[in-house]
Formats: sequence, C-alpha cells, structure tokens
Amino acid sequence: MLQSPPSRGNEKWYGTCSAGAGCKGPCDSPKDKSPFNSIYNPKTTYAPGQEIEVAWGRLNHPGGFVRLAMVPFNQSDSWDAFNNNILKYTCYETNCGPSDPNNNVFGRLNGPGSSKCTTKLTIPEKFAGQAVTLQWIWFGGGIYYGEIDTSFGEYYGCSDFLVSGEPVSNGNGSNDDSSSTVDGGYSSQPPAAGSTGGYDSVGYSTQAPATDGASSNGNNGYSRRCLHKRAKLSKRAKLSKRAQSSTPIFEGGDITYPNTDTCKYWGSNRVGDCNFGDR
Repeated sequence: MLQSPPSRGNEKWYGTCSAGAGCKGPCDSPKDKSPFNSIYNPKTTYAPGQEIEVAWGRLNHPGGFVRLAMVPFNQSDSWDAFNNNILKYTCYETNCGPSDPNNNVFGRLNGPGSSKCTTKLTIPEKFAGQAVTLQWIWFGGGIYYGEIDTSFGEYYGCSDFLVSGEPVSNGNGSNDDSSSTVDGGYSSQPPAAGSTGGYDSVGYSTQAPATDGASSNGNNGYSRRCLHKRAKLSKRAKLSKRAQSSTPIFEGGDITYPNTDTCKYWGSNRVGDCNFGDR
C-alpha cells in the first residue's frame, strides 16, 4: 500500500482499499473522511516542480503496474478527474523485489518479500497554491493465494498535501525530496488553465472502471481474483519517456526486467479491468 506520501487510510477496510473487498476507489476513503480536513492534522507541503519520492510496500506479492495521478483536493472523489490527470505509470516492483531471489516456488523472482518500492514524481507547477491529492493505483499484481496463474483486484490509495512556494524550475525551493508541514487551512481552487502471468508493456486506458468489471471467481473477504487473460491483453504502444507534460510518463524496468521498458504482470494491464463493478 501507499506509504509515502502517507495515504488517507480508512476504518472500514482496516486502512487498505481493495476492489475485491468492496473498496472501489478512486481513493482509499472519500475526501470528507480525509485527515487532511482536520485543523489538528499537520499539512505536508511541497514546492511546485519539486521531485518527490513515492513509496509503497511490496507486501509479498510480485508484478503489476502503479499508476500515479494528481488532482485538486476538491476533485478527489471523481474518477474522471484522476483519469484526465495521469502523471506516470511504473512497475510495481520498482527498486524492490523478493527477499530471497532463489525462492522459485511461485516462479522466478516471484517469492515473498515486503521491501519498500519507490519511484520519483515531479509535482506539476500548475498546482501551485493549491491543496492536491495524489492517487496511487496498483493493478496487474499476482499471485492470488498461491494460484500462480491468477491476479486479484486493484488497490487504491490517496495522499493529500499542499503545493506552495516558488517553483523549483525558477531556481528556488528544493528538489531534494524533502517536505515541510504547516497547520491551518488550504486552497481548493481549480488548477490554472513467460512463466506465470503476462509479460509486456503497459496498455494505457483513461476510462473509469467498468460497471461489470472483469471475470472473477472466489472471495475470501479481502480480495477477489482477476483471472489470467493473456490472450486478451492490449498491445498498445508504449509512451515515450520524453513525452510532453500533458502525457503520462511510462517508466518500465522491474526486478525481472531491469533496464527495460517492460513490467511483469498478471491478469490485465488496464486500470478498471479488475475493479469488479459493484461486486
């Protein structure tokens, strides 16, 4: 789950948000339940244009993708808002992997391990002077309770913070991944104008989760599995790392395919396929 910047969390699902358990996003809790609303909760602040570290725990599961999107805080209950403001796709196992690389019970480099996974993200300058919400989605992960050819439902997390100060691109502020905290209110104005699993690059989708979801089978109270669908996976072109700021960045290369534009995944490489609708 999203660790840094810290996620909102929730009470109903004990802090996590799994589509298979009934938490359908776009965040782990709605904005009116966010700790960000409390005057007693210190507000994390980053500068416009600052590069920050986004971190999550591997949680003993391999594979999949992480999608990062950002919107003004007052739009953070909207799937459409996040889908129209995607910043980056990266591999779930970025800078992390199994604790024992020689444990091949579930396939090569698919063993347990809960190390911290990380990626870098630049705060868009268009959000200067605003309260914003960073959305984190994990999709295409495996393995579902020892079933090495199946995935499970998507996971969601959101972090709220302020974007304030002079833009880093102007030679001010900081680009050392540090943040500050302040007390008090915020602005919510809109922005200014081969083995197990499938192995391929991510297919991009800006659609909201489908109402009927993908095929599922089984429910242990925490997660429903998303059946392996390798023959139906998208073959859409990869996005350039040199894309314009309005285009999401794709950064491949995980523990299995280092220094490539490829991520290992199960089930589906599109957000929404394993949301399961209202199930």
